Amino acid sequence: MHASSSGSVVHLIAQRAGQRFSLPVLTVREVLPLPELEPVPLAPPELLGSFQLRGEIIPVVRPDSFLDVEDPGTRPSVLALLQDRGATCALAFDRVLGVIAIAPGDLLPHPLATRRPWLSHLRVDPRHQLVTVLDGPALFGAVVDQLHFATVAG
Repeated sequence: MHASSSGSVVHLIAQRAGQRFSLPVLTVREVLPLPELEPVPLAPPELLGSFQLRGEIIPVVRPDSFLDVEDPGTRPSVLALLQDRGATCALAFDRVLGVIAIAPGDLLPHPLATRRPWLSHLRVDPRHQLVTVLDGPALFGAVVDQLHFATVAG
């Protein structure tokens, strides 16, 4: 378990479009540099492509629309592989900044959480920078639902 006796949970901190996001490490399988991707025909714009890792095909998602950020026009350079219920997808970020323990008392409600439950909380770090705390399973579910809808509709 990645929680301390104080109830703190260890989070991976990543950056996209100049904004900081955290994911509980319990939902992050691993972090990798962005590999060369295979295009996926008729894929929605969020799906950058896929790659093979140890015999498994991993879809790579640009999370901008899910995270409510403007596309910076730059190519991400690092992947956070999320795993939920035996399935895996990779979220593309600009960079990983490290890991941090986040205590429940440090969390503020996110104003968009009712419409986007994966944007669960906000946290102001010790250097007064805002971090959006993500609910890994909810984000994974939203990504899968969006991509499944896009493939069914396409």
